[in-house]
Amino acid sequence: MTSLYLLQRLTPPSVLLGLDPRIYADLDRQTMPTSRQKSSQKCQACLRTSVSYVSGLYIKAEDDGICGDAQPPIEPVHYHQAPAQPPEPRRHVNPVGFPRVTRYGCLIPPASGQKLMTNPVTVEVTRGLLVESRHRGAVAVVDGDGKLVFSLGDIEAAVFPRSSCKAMQALPLVESGAADAYGFGDKELALACASHNGEDGHVALAASMLSRAGRDIETLECGAHWSMSQKILIQQARTLDAPTALHNNCSGKHAGFICACCHQDVDPTGYVGYEHPLQVEIRAAMESLTGAVLGAESCGTDGCSIPTYAVPLRSLAHGFAKMATGIGLEPLRAKASRRVIEACMAEPFYVAGSGRACTKLMQIAPGRIFVKTGAEGVFCAAIPEKGIAIALKCEDGMTRAAEAMVAATLARFFETESEIHAALMAYAATPMRNWNGIHVGDISVTSALAG
Repeated sequence: MTSLYLLQRLTPPSVLLGLDPRIYADLDRQTMPTSRQKSSQKCQACLRTSVSYVSGLYIKAEDDGICGDAQPPIEPVHYHQAPAQPPEPRRHVNPVGFPRVTRYGCLIPPASGQKLMTNPVTVEVTRGLLVESRHRGAVAVVDGDGKLVFSLGDIEAAVFPRSSCKAMQALPLVESGAADAYGFGDKELALACASHNGEDGHVALAASMLSRAGRDIETLECGAHWSMSQKILIQQARTLDAPTALHNNCSGKHAGFICACCHQDVDPTGYVGYEHPLQVEIRAAMESLTGAVLGAESCGTDGCSIPTYAVPLRSLAHGFAKMATGIGLEPLRAKASRRVIEACMAEPFYVAGSGRACTKLMQIAPGRIFVKTGAEGVFCAAIPEKGIAIALKCEDGMTRAAEAMVAATLARFFETESEIHAALMAYAATPMRNWNGIHVGDISVTSALAG
């Protein structure tokens, strides 16, 4: 039995639990209590303990088991130590490298004598003869039957796929018949899956998609931003007073959402909302593909305002493997999945744009490799002819490392094709040059991936 007393509101949980506050700084910020209300609830996991909270002060917790998913009228924060073999009453969201944190702020530390899984170093950045930086990550490669083909790190940890799962989110556009009704080809479908640069071709095509449904820029709910490509941003700054929602990297996806709504006679107003019929449809499609339970507790808000759901890497990879192979899918979904994947491979420019990793990697083996990035160091990829798909995350969210990781992982499956293998591995080991063009170091995958 454990009794803890928190006398100061600002005492971080990492200190209370004996964790390294340098590692768990984000966790401290996320879980420090803010409410000034009081509540008492029994733990749903053990059904024995009553927990009280008031004004951000921890009053008392006594428990023989872990905290569960009690749902008090406020969202309190409480901590207690887990036994050697804690019960697992439900699936927990487990951010990479962190203890599990439920929606209600309940922190579950590792059991006594156990350690959190440490993801391996997958990428090193050198300067001169020394390693200047290291990036850790996790990789899952799965086939259509769900068999694990290759893995590194904690692939059962749930991560937000962010934009890497846009091909899944585009399925209602095809399955509803909207894509055919509006005459969409590969370019339009690729843009519906895109995180594009906001280049002229991207902007014009997104506007065209909307016009075919009788809509315009005013219907978009994605917000506006300048291009994330420096070269394109400079061009935009010279020609635009301000960017519009059409320049948003997600405008093609949102245009696809609006078209799917209009074709099904669903009001697109508020289509980014969790309860909107389109988002319910997307959530169901993603659950079907990944096998993960997606709900409010695993939901966050993406940069373009739609819901994003935390999914284990292994499940995410399996979902894309099913899309690439059709295994386990009903005929309509298998056909739609194949059409979306093939459209992206056929029109890689519309998936990303000039100089972007997704575009360049797919161009290495035209029509044979599907690649899609997501924010915070996530990538999903597929090699349909080999019946496999990849999901990975760079733990610290660095794009430079994630790009090297996905290139090296893809290269493992082209070892007998020297030209493709060499091109992919060149992307997995890129030189760094300073402003004078001098080679100062390299970004390279480690033996964990290069092997």
